[in-house]
Amino acid sequence: MRYAHHLGLFGLVMACGIFPTLASAQPSTGEAPTRPGQHRVSGEFDFYHSGVYSSAFLGPAIYARFRLYDARAGMAVLSGENGFVVDLDAAWRGVGLVGDVSEFRMGNPFVGLRIGTDGEAFTARAGLGVTLPLTNAYDDMSFDVLALYLVGIGTHGVWDLELVTPQTVALMLTGDTQLRSSMFMAGGDAGFTTLFSVPRDGPAGDPDLVLKLGVYGAVTPIPQLAVGLRFQMVTLINTGGVGARSGEEGYLALAPFVRVLLGPAFAELRLWMNLDDPYGFAFDEGKFWSLALSGGINF
Repeated sequence: MRYAHHLGLFGLVMACGIFPTLASAQPSTGEAPTRPGQHRVSGEFDFYHSGVYSSAFLGPAIYARFRLYDARAGMAVLSGENGFVVDLDAAWRGVGLVGDVSEFRMGNPFVGLRIGTDGEAFTARAGLGVTLPLTNAYDDMSFDVLALYLVGIGTHGVWDLELVTPQTVALMLTGDTQLRSSMFMAGGDAGFTTLFSVPRDGPAGDPDLVLKLGVYGAVTPIPQLAVGLRFQMVTLINTGGVGARSGEEGYLALAPFVRVLLGPAFAELRLWMNLDDPYGFAFDEGKFWSLALSGGINF
C-alpha cells in the first residue's frame, strides 16, 4: 500500500562509570549515546487512550546499542578522553489497541552502524541503517489495522515512523551529538530517510523522504537524575508526479522527561506531546499524546 495512503488517514486517527559525569543519568533522545566501554539494552512501554475507539493504545518496544569497537586502551577510556568508536544499533516497536477494537502488530525492525568519537564530555557520531519489512508478513490491512499503525506513528511525535509504517523499507542516514558537564547536558540528533514502498500486492509507488531534527537539554542536579526537555521537527516529502500527494508535511513535538540512574540500571518517564495538526495540539479532543515508561541496563 502506498505510504501516501497511510498519511491520508492521519486526521482519523536511556549510565554507569567511574567518574561522576560518566555516571550521570543521560537525557533521552530515543538514541541516547552509549557511555565509553559500555553496551545498552532498554525496553519501553507506551500508553495512549484513544477517544475515537474507546480503546487503550499499548506500544512495547526494545532498543539496543552494542559497542563493537573502541580505539582507546583501557586507561584512555577511564580518563575520559575522546576516541574513535563503532556502535551497532537495533530497535523494534510494536503497536496495539485493547478495548472496543483489539489489534496488535509488530513493526519493522531496525539495524544500523554508527561511527564517530566518544568521551567523557563529548559524543559525535554518524551512521547508516535499514528497516526490514516484517509488516509484510501480515496479510490483514483493514481500516482498524491501518489506524493502529497511524496511532503508533503519532505517539512518538512522528519521529520514528519508519519502525511502524507498514509495507515499507527505510534506508536511514543518522547523526547525533551530545555535550556533557557535571550539571547540564545538551545535544541533538538528525536523520534523512528514504522510505520505499514494498506492498504485498500491486506495484510499488514512489519513495517518500523523511527529514528529522531533534534538540534537547537536561539538568543533572545530582549525578543520578536528569530532568529535561526535547523538541523535534519531522518533514515528509513526496517524490511522486502528477496526482500524488503534493508538497511537504511537517510535524512538531515536545517531550519533557525525567530519567533516574540506579547503578547500572536506569528508568525514564517521558511525555510525548504533538504540537500541530493532524496529531496535535496534544490534549485537544481527538488529538494524540503518549506516556512512555522505559528502563534498561548498561553493561
